[in-house]
Amino acid sequence: SCDTMEYTRLGNSGLYVSRLALGTITYGQGGGFEKIAGVDASEARKQLDAAFDRGVNFIDTANIYSAGDAEKVLAKALGGRRDDVILTSKARSPVGDGPNDSGASRYHLTRAVEDSLTRLGTDHLDLLYIHQWDGQTPVRETVETANELIASGKIRYWGVSNYTGWQLTKTVYEAKALGLT
Repeated sequence: SCDTMEYTRLGNSGLYVSRLALGTITYGQGGGFEKIAGVDASEARKQLDAAFDRGVNFIDTANIYSAGDAEKVLAKALGGRRDDVILTSKARSPVGDGPNDSGASRYHLTRAVEDSLTRLGTDHLDLLYIHQWDGQTPVRETVETANELIASGKIRYWGVSNYTGWQLTKTVYEAKALGLT
Protein backbone atom coordinates (compact mmCIF):
# COMPACT_ATOMS: atom_id res chain seq x y z
CA SER A 1 0.00 0.00 0.00
CA CYS A 2 0.98 3.66 -0.25
CA ASP A 3 1.65 3.60 3.50
CA THR A 4 4.76 1.47 3.02
CA MET A 5 6.30 3.16 -0.02
CA GLU A 6 9.20 5.46 0.73
CA TYR A 7 9.47 8.72 -1.16
CA THR A 8 12.61 10.75 -1.65
CA ARG A 9 13.42 14.15 -3.07
CA LEU A 10 14.70 14.18 -6.62
CA GLY A 11 18.23 15.53 -6.21
CA ASN A 12 18.12 18.97 -4.60
CA SER A 13 14.63 19.71 -5.89
CA GLY A 14 11.37 19.81 -3.98
CA LEU A 15 9.91 17.00 -6.12
CA TYR A 16 9.16 13.72 -4.33
CA VAL A 17 9.43 10.43 -6.17
CA SER A 18 8.88 6.88 -5.01
CA ARG A 19 12.05 4.97 -4.12
CA LEU A 20 11.00 2.46 -6.77
CA ALA A 21 10.30 3.40 -10.37
CA LEU A 22 8.40 1.39 -12.96
CA GLY A 23 10.58 0.94 -16.03
CA THR A 24 9.00 0.48 -19.44
CA ILE A 25 11.80 -1.01 -21.53
CA THR A 26 9.58 -4.07 -22.05
CA TYR A 27 6.70 -2.02 -23.49
CA GLY A 28 5.95 -1.95 -27.22
CA GLN A 29 7.47 -3.66 -30.20
CA GLY A 30 10.32 -3.10 -32.64
CA GLY A 31 13.51 -1.15 -32.77
CA GLY A 32 15.74 -4.09 -31.89
CA PHE A 33 14.11 -4.63 -28.48
CA GLU A 34 12.18 -7.74 -29.59
CA LYS A 35 14.02 -10.11 -27.23
CA ILE A 36 12.98 -8.16 -24.13
CA ALA A 37 9.86 -6.22 -25.20
CA GLY A 38 6.36 -7.03 -26.40
CA VAL A 39 4.16 -5.78 -23.54
CA ASP A 40 0.97 -4.27 -24.98
CA ALA A 41 -1.24 -1.54 -23.49
CA SER A 42 -3.55 -4.01 -21.73
CA GLU A 43 -0.70 -5.75 -19.92
CA ALA A 44 1.02 -2.42 -19.28
CA ARG A 45 -2.18 -1.14 -17.63
CA LYS A 46 -2.08 -4.13 -15.24
CA GLN A 47 1.54 -3.36 -14.37
CA LEU A 48 0.72 0.31 -13.80
CA ASP A 49 -2.25 -0.59 -11.59
CA ALA A 50 -0.09 -2.91 -9.48
CA ALA A 51 2.63 -0.27 -9.18
CA PHE A 52 0.17 2.50 -8.26
CA ASP A 53 -1.49 0.25 -5.66
CA ARG A 54 1.91 -0.04 -4.00
CA GLY A 55 2.59 3.71 -4.04
CA VAL A 56 4.88 3.96 -7.07
CA ASN A 57 4.58 7.39 -8.67
CA PHE A 58 7.78 7.36 -10.77
CA ILE A 59 7.48 6.03 -14.35
CA ASP A 60 10.58 5.71 -16.53
CA THR A 61 10.70 5.38 -20.31
CA ALA A 62 12.99 6.42 -23.16
CA ASN A 63 12.57 7.51 -26.75
CA ILE A 64 14.63 4.54 -27.99
CA TYR A 65 12.68 1.81 -26.19
CA SER A 66 11.09 -0.19 -29.02
CA ALA A 67 11.89 2.74 -31.35
CA GLY A 68 9.39 4.98 -29.54
CA ASP A 69 6.62 2.39 -29.32
CA ALA A 70 7.16 2.01 -25.55
CA GLU A 71 6.10 5.64 -25.12
CA LYS A 72 2.97 5.06 -27.23
CA VAL A 73 2.03 1.95 -25.24
CA LEU A 74 2.66 3.80 -21.96
CA ALA A 75 0.40 6.67 -23.08
CA LYS A 76 -2.43 4.24 -23.86
CA ALA A 77 -1.95 2.39 -20.59
CA LEU A 78 -1.84 5.58 -18.49
CA GLY A 79 -4.99 6.97 -20.04
CA GLY A 80 -6.31 9.81 -17.89
CA ARG A 81 -3.83 9.18 -15.09
CA ARG A 82 -0.97 11.21 -16.61
CA ASP A 83 -1.05 13.84 -13.89
CA ASP A 84 -0.91 11.19 -11.14
CA VAL A 85 2.68 10.24 -12.02
CA ILE A 86 6.14 11.66 -12.32
CA LEU A 87 6.84 10.86 -15.96
CA THR A 88 10.39 10.63 -17.26
CA SER A 89 11.92 9.98 -20.64
CA LYS A 90 15.37 10.09 -22.12
CA ALA A 91 17.03 11.53 -25.22
CA ARG A 92 20.47 11.44 -26.82
CA SER A 93 20.60 8.00 -28.48
CA PRO A 94 20.34 7.58 -32.26
CA VAL A 95 16.79 7.63 -33.63
CA GLY A 96 17.83 7.59 -37.28
CA ASP A 97 20.83 7.54 -39.59
CA GLY A 98 21.18 11.29 -40.16
CA PRO A 99 24.03 13.37 -38.73
CA ASN A 100 21.66 15.13 -36.30
CA ASP A 101 19.61 12.06 -35.34
CA SER A 102 21.56 11.59 -32.10
CA GLY A 103 23.54 13.54 -29.54
CA ALA A 104 22.99 16.13 -26.87
CA SER A 105 22.83 19.11 -29.23
CA ARG A 106 20.08 21.74 -29.01
CA TYR A 107 18.73 20.50 -32.33
CA HIS A 108 18.52 16.83 -31.41
CA LEU A 109 17.36 17.21 -27.79
CA THR A 110 14.60 19.67 -28.69
CA ARG A 111 13.32 17.46 -31.50
CA ALA A 112 13.59 14.32 -29.35
CA VAL A 113 11.58 15.91 -26.52
CA GLU A 114 8.89 17.17 -28.91
CA ASP A 115 8.63 13.69 -30.49
CA SER A 116 8.40 12.04 -27.05
CA LEU A 117 5.67 14.46 -25.96
CA THR A 118 3.67 13.56 -29.08
CA ARG A 119 4.06 9.81 -28.48
CA LEU A 120 3.24 10.17 -24.78
CA GLY A 121 0.24 12.41 -25.45
CA THR A 122 1.32 15.02 -22.93
CA ASP A 123 2.54 18.60 -22.99
CA HIS A 124 5.49 18.09 -20.61
CA LEU A 125 7.92 15.59 -19.13
CA ASP A 126 8.42 15.81 -15.41
CA LEU A 127 12.04 14.73 -15.85
CA LEU A 128 14.24 14.47 -18.93
CA TYR A 129 17.40 12.41 -18.74
CA ILE A 130 20.27 12.91 -21.14
CA HIS A 131 20.69 9.18 -21.83
CA GLN A 132 24.46 9.10 -22.35
CA TRP A 133 27.43 11.43 -22.53
CA ASP A 134 28.00 13.20 -25.82
CA GLY A 135 31.69 13.95 -26.25
CA GLN A 136 31.06 16.04 -29.38
CA THR A 137 28.48 18.61 -28.31
CA PRO A 138 29.77 21.33 -25.97
CA VAL A 139 28.45 20.73 -22.44
CA ARG A 140 27.31 24.36 -22.34
CA GLU A 141 24.97 23.74 -25.31
CA THR A 142 23.41 20.72 -23.57
CA VAL A 143 22.96 22.57 -20.26
CA GLU A 144 21.52 25.65 -21.97
CA THR A 145 19.15 23.46 -23.99
CA ALA A 146 17.85 21.70 -20.88
CA ASN A 147 17.21 25.10 -19.30
CA GLU A 148 15.44 26.34 -22.45
CA LEU A 149 13.23 23.23 -22.36
CA ILE A 150 12.39 24.00 -18.72
CA ALA A 151 11.62 27.64 -19.56
CA SER A 152 9.35 26.56 -22.42
CA GLY A 153 7.41 24.21 -20.12
CA LYS A 154 8.31 21.09 -22.12
CA ILE A 155 10.24 19.60 -19.19
CA ARG A 156 10.15 20.37 -15.47
CA TYR A 157 13.51 18.89 -14.39
CA TRP A 158 16.51 17.37 -16.11
CA GLY A 159 19.23 14.93 -15.21
CA VAL A 160 21.65 12.44 -16.71
CA SER A 161 21.86 8.68 -17.13
CA ASN A 162 24.90 6.52 -17.83
CA TYR A 163 27.45 9.25 -17.08
CA THR A 164 30.78 8.59 -15.42
CA GLY A 165 31.80 10.61 -12.38
CA TRP A 166 33.96 13.05 -14.35
CA GLN A 167 31.23 13.53 -16.98
CA LEU A 168 28.67 14.34 -14.31
CA THR A 169 31.11 16.65 -12.51
CA LYS A 170 31.90 18.52 -15.73
CA THR A 171 28.19 18.93 -16.47
CA VAL A 172 27.35 20.16 -12.95
CA TYR A 173 30.23 22.63 -12.89
CA GLU A 174 29.33 23.98 -16.32
CA ALA A 175 25.72 24.51 -15.18
CA LYS A 176 26.85 26.21 -11.97
CA ALA A 177 29.31 28.45 -13.86
CA LEU A 178 26.47 29.57 -16.11
CA GLY A 179 24.06 30.03 -13.19
CA LEU A 180 21.70 27.44 -14.71
CA THR A 181 19.76 24.44 -13.43
